[in-house]
Amino acid sequence: MRRMKKNRIEMFKRIGILGLHRNSGVTHLTLLMAQYLSGCLGHKVTVLEKSGRNDLASLSNYYSVSEKWTNGFKLHGIQFLIKGNVTENDDYNNDFKNRCVLIDFGTNYKEVMEVKDKLDIVIFVFMNAPWYQAEDLLLRYMTDEKTQLKKTAICNMATKKSLTQGLKLPIRPSVLGLEPDFFNPTTEAIHLFESVLRID
Repeated sequence: MRRMKKNRIEMFKRIGILGLHRNSGVTHLTLLMAQYLSGCLGHKVTVLEKSGRNDLASLSNYYSVSEKWTNGFKLHGIQFLIKGNVTENDDYNNDFKNRCVLIDFGTNYKEVMEVKDKLDIVIFVFMNAPWYQAEDLLLRYMTDEKTQLKKTAICNMATKKSLTQGLKLPIRPSVLGLEPDFFNPTTEAIHLFESVLRID
């Protein structure tokens, strides 16, 4: 994996990832981005799951984790917190100060609203298929005046050409193609994450 100089790029560090529909790839994107921040940039990274699905918790059953405890585990140098209301305890607040924190919200917009004051950016994820009906939600969420934090959108598992031929979207989202290994982001993914997370 290509490794960049640590802290060479000033990045958003409190990151929420929300799907506009089921199976949009939120967990996959969360893992890719966590690996980018940890493996490429050398940041300490914590990943939280607020989707209610416990998908991240299952990782410890399929991979050899370096550390494991009641509320989480460490994998590929990334800390995963998986149990309890971690967004309200002291460990969570300390992680916000000292680490990059990514929150996998699944499709739970209500959870985003509950912790919006603790986020720097929300990334909306969707796929370019008409049956998902992502246009209306994307417009509503992107223009929601209750959330003044930075917002952006990523069309997952798509190409720029397919995006122009698909949905009529209210904004121009970033595009991410197929990423077969979520612990080894491609050069395309690295460039995308750098552009999305960079603080101008």
